[in-house]
Amino acid sequence: LLLNAIYKRVRDVDNFGILFSGGVDSTLLAKCCVLLGKKPTLYTGAVDCGGRLPPDLVAAEQAAAALRLPLRKKVLTLDDAEHVFEEVVEAIESKDVMKVGVASPFAVACTLAEEDGIKVLLSGIGSEELFAGYERHLIIFQKDAEVNEECLRGLGEMWERDLYRDDLITMRHRVELRTPFLDTDLISFAKDIPSNLKVSQHRNKSILRTVALKLGVPEAFALRKKQAAQYGSNFDKALEKLAKQKKFPSKKAYLESIFMLLFVEGILSGEYVLP
Repeated sequence: LLLNAIYKRVRDVDNFGILFSGGVDSTLLAKCCVLLGKKPTLYTGAVDCGGRLPPDLVAAEQAAAALRLPLRKKVLTLDDAEHVFEEVVEAIESKDVMKVGVASPFAVACTLAEEDGIKVLLSGIGSEELFAGYERHLIIFQKDAEVNEECLRGLGEMWERDLYRDDLITMRHRVELRTPFLDTDLISFAKDIPSNLKVSQHRNKSILRTVALKLGVPEAFALRKKQAAQYGSNFDKALEKLAKQKKFPSKKAYLESIFMLLFVEGILSGEYVLP
């Protein structure tokens, strides 16, 4: 079903990309594309905040090498990251710390794809909801509650929480986002998979990781522990550093200042009209 879901979304295009972090979702998508005879370009963005390299960047480089697929990456400075935050706040019209943090590496990847003339990007979004990938799913399972009910609830909230944000970013860069994990046939099947096949006491997305291993995804990536995009890419750390540099009491206050500045500029330019 997953291979079919991916095939339906790439059969009409050869020159496409994948939003890539080196995690199980994006690496499995890339491996399936290879099995389908496709050679996508992998895209990742991260921030160098000093210290150790961003985990997603390291994993993306290693996974791309293992799959023998081209990787387009961009490692930003703090100054670069500030411009990305401004772009994202303007694009999604939000100062929410989590939404901006998640959208920022996504926006960098879309910028690279636009530069390359890529019109279609695949995303692994939806995997967490289908196959119980969040910490809350593990907690629910440990309490002997029904994991699939939480999975369905999460799916129902995806448009407001994730998809609308991502749509705004891709439209800005003239890229179409395709989401194989949200294929209706795959959803229909996955919603009935027993909870104990999705989650064990210490591992989430168990059944998806098993499939990844069987399809040839190296163990290091099939079993890699989930790390939210804003943390694995260092964008959240960059947000914190910039807030401190500019003497704001919190990341939220820093983003609110960007939001207000953009609003004032919009009024002065005539883009926004006060009631």
